[in-house]
Amino acid sequence: MPPKKASESPKSKDSAIAYVNSLIYAAISDRDAVGDVESKYSEFSYQSYKNLNLPEKEKADGVKNRFTICPDVKRTLDTLFKKFMEEVKNIQIVAGDDVDSVITKLELENTECYASCMLGIGKLSLHAGQDLSAATDATHWFQQQIVGGLPEYAGKLGLVGVVSDGFNAYLKGLAWSIATYLWFTHSTSVNMSLLQTILVLNGLDQTLATTLMSLLPAKPTVARKKPGKKTDAVFSDEVPTEVVSAEAVPAAAPDLLDAIAEI
Repeated sequence: MPPKKASESPKSKDSAIAYVNSLIYAAISDRDAVGDVESKYSEFSYQSYKNLNLPEKEKADGVKNRFTICPDVKRTLDTLFKKFMEEVKNIQIVAGDDVDSVITKLELENTECYASCMLGIGKLSLHAGQDLSAATDATHWFQQQIVGGLPEYAGKLGLVGVVSDGFNAYLKGLAWSIATYLWFTHSTSVNMSLLQTILVLNGLDQTLATTLMSLLPAKPTVARKKPGKKTDAVFSDEVPTEVVSAEAVPAAAPDLLDAIAEI
């Protein structure tokens, strides 16, 4: 079954999943630019990074998504971000720290560490082409979440910047890996098998990769959406269609929830 038609709105650009989406499109664009084989996904029929970045009135209508990100992957990315914040809170970042020293500290202070693998994936962003390298989140959404979630570093943006820059590099490295797979296989699905494979190939213990599913929050119960009602899921779709009951969502760190609530 072909992917559904793309739907982009001003609101969606502010969502976490929209940023990840755009990074994958940017990486695919870079592959198309250097590939010697014409893509089977014409920009006249399928969404493209170029079209995503056009003003709203100039965007092509009726184009289909080049790929879809399955719900479990979105939930896993959300869980990984929360694990990242939890594990970073267990270390002390000092002047002179860089990504490598932070990775070492994370592995020393966290028995089952996900954040070190995530920062390691960030090094793959060094392979990024022009579009992926230049891609930015104009809303600085993740930076705000990380700064707000680490109040102990208030006023020390240089220190928290090591973390936020490292996380942004992780998103780009992940997007580069996903796009590489999609481009060479002509696949249209970003599924759990792909995500787990990328994590394991980049150093995550296989046991931790397979137990990710057990860490995911319960699937939300479906209910009619009320105006203004939002979930606290980081990687939720841009226009929520589900309301999450309080019982279905495990408690997150209070300071992180406070940071999210302020956005």
